[in-house]
Amino acid sequence: VLRRHTIKLHAIGIPPSNASLGTPLTITLGNGVLGYSADMTGFQSLNTTYQTFPLTTLSDWGWHSLPLPSPSPFESFRYTHLVSSTGRAVPYPLDSSGDTGAWLRENPHRLDLIQVALRNPSAPLTPLTAADVHHGDGAEQQMAIGTGLLTSNFTLWGQPVSTRTTMAMDADVIAWDLQTPLLAQTKVAVWVAFPYGSGEFGGPGSDWSADPTAHQTRVLENRSDSVLLHRTLDQDAYSVLCRWSDPRFKFVRETAHGFQLRSWEEACLLYTSDAADEEDSVDVVGRGIIKKKVMRTGTVV
Repeated sequence: VLRRHTIKLHAIGIPPSNASLGTPLTITLGNGVLGYSADMTGFQSLNTTYQTFPLTTLSDWGWHSLPLPSPSPFESFRYTHLVSSTGRAVPYPLDSSGDTGAWLRENPHRLDLIQVALRNPSAPLTPLTAADVHHGDGAEQQMAIGTGLLTSNFTLWGQPVSTRTTMAMDADVIAWDLQTPLLAQTKVAVWVAFPYGSGEFGGPGSDWSADPTAHQTRVLENRSDSVLLHRTLDQDAYSVLCRWSDPRFKFVRETAHGFQLRSWEEACLLYTSDAADEEDSVDVVGRGIIKKKVMRTGTVV
């Protein structure tokens, strides 16, 4: 019989305001299928600061392949024939040179599915830095291993912020609870963005510098408390459902693949990264969250 314990990790990566951030560590929440790496804010707000351990959202079904060069390099691909123990010559694709070898090495690759971060509404394209997040009284970050609930308390631009981040164990659902006076002051927003895939070996699975026309983010449904997005990257596709608890929040497109979720009144924010199955739900942090059906081929429907 195993006894459940709550293990608290204090002050993870939250330095004094005048200290160097050094090499910060991420905390990854996951359910065996989906993994979300969070920084000291409980979001992915410091994505330019966290380079050694990138802030990503990866899954076992989220893969992407870059288009084949034209003309197809496989037409001239050279196989290496090795003689088996029975004397039969067997072709092996060992040639790693040229476009063909590079394409085979890089594809398919894991895809960074989504970035969810805190941002300044007046400068949504600018990530937060370590100087924006201060170690005030009571600042700490705790992970309850038994429940998978990440609690983060810190000061942002001189105001206290408390966030809770968690993930459903039986669905690809991520949920956040955000409490701060900055909401009433309209000085903080949730940034939701989507990158192109990257075949870089050992990379984060994202290419934020790619041509925006290389992939698409379409709004399929836009309601007062939710928005359904559809992502297309070459031959790969998936859907994301974002939901929030207060209809006074507004989900606004800022770029081809970036959106702001802003509020005009202090409220509890609940955001879920999830595709829609309106007939089923799962309880996350005491709230009913829509679940999703996942095709393990890399497409969410």
